Amino acid sequence: MLSQLGLSGTGDGAEGEEQLQGMLEMMMGQLMSKEVLHEPIKELNDKFPEYLSKNSSTISSQDKERFEAQISCIKRLLVEFEAPKYKDDDETRKKIVDLMGELQSYGSPPEEIMGPLPPGFNMGTDGLPDMPEDCKVN
Repeated sequence: MLSQLGLSGTGDGAEGEEQLQGMLEMMMGQLMSKEVLHEPIKELNDKFPEYLSKNSSTISSQDKERFEAQISCIKRLLVEFEAPKYKDDDETRKKIVDLMGELQSYGSPPEEIMGPLPPGFNMGTDGLPDMPEDCKVN
């Protein structure tokens, strides 16, 4: 598999691990870029207030607290992305990664905001996909 990714060097295992680490960091950097995240984050920001006002009587206090924490992260992400002097540099990427990690720590936004998930794909309250117990990653 590493050879298919162009990562099979003639070096030892450590060199291959370094190459793989570099590739993963590059992919994560691309996934956390403004080009990928800005519009979906803006959409969440636009949809949350309406959802909260429509559903305020049915949202538990625990969920309301969680959603407010998500909104705070979303707003801070937008401040970063919409800053007049936005730069796609290491410092900004670290802020984005940290904010996205914090956002994920509060779980998934409501399905009404996110839209339906594909059949058989459910998200846990931790924001990660629910995996069958017999699921193994090799």
